Amino acid sequence: MGGHFLPFLLELVIVFIIGASGGSFANVVALSYPDFRKILVGRSACPNCQHRLSWYELIPLISYVWQTGKCRSCERQIAPSYFWVELLTGTLFVSVYLVTMNVWQWWQVIILFVLLVDWAVIFIHDWHTMDIPDAPIWFAVLLTVLLQYTFGVGALQTVLLAGVGAYLFIALLRLIASLLLKQEAMGSADAYVAALVGLLVGLPNIYFALFASFVVGSVYGLILVYIGKKKSLQAKVPFAPALLIGGWLALLWGQPVINWYLQAL
Repeated sequence: MGGHFLPFLLELVIVFIIGASGGSFANVVALSYPDFRKILVGRSACPNCQHRLSWYELIPLISYVWQTGKCRSCERQIAPSYFWVELLTGTLFVSVYLVTMNVWQWWQVIILFVLLVDWAVIFIHDWHTMDIPDAPIWFAVLLTVLLQYTFGVGALQTVLLAGVGAYLFIALLRLIASLLLKQEAMGSADAYVAALVGLLVGLPNIYFALFASFVVGSVYGLILVYIGKKKSLQAKVPFAPALLIGGWLALLWGQPVINWYLQAL
């Protein structure tokens, strides 16, 4: 057993490192967007003093812990979100890898990993700015369609239906909520993010993804009101992160939960 377990554990560690590195890159892209020159040719720097970071200051997770969350140059605190994004994306990669490793081809998993980094860009950017740029959305659409095409035309048709349905559902919900509240409810790009989720998880998992996203968004909103970050439940909060979390949960457990629910009826 040990002979098989240790290589498998090493495999998961490598996947986690790749995920954490992807999260680090997603942070840079999301917080630098739309300055593509800085993203492509610029070197990472301290957000406070602009000190150029050396390679050993850019090791995911380890550098943050080693430097106790502070810049070595100005000694000011670096936002903990950098650490948490790297930790969560590493965990995300491992969890998705465990689900797909024995079912998908290796190159399909690689496409999925690139897609998840793009999801992380959307997540982080919306979290910080409550705005979703067009470029990562359309890049994610192209990647997801390419990924689903590798599973066959039949699979592509099913996920297209899920994507269009999710888009229409969120767009209609936004319209109704805006009319009832007499103010803009949700962001216009949230419907596109819902479509992205539908394109990846397909039918019937999109039902679970949307349900989970509303639960996550509601809980997050209640917590913000409770701790005083928001004055009321009508205050705006970023919804794309909740949609993406719902998509992740659906990718992992959507079908088993739906099967359990149908059997329980």
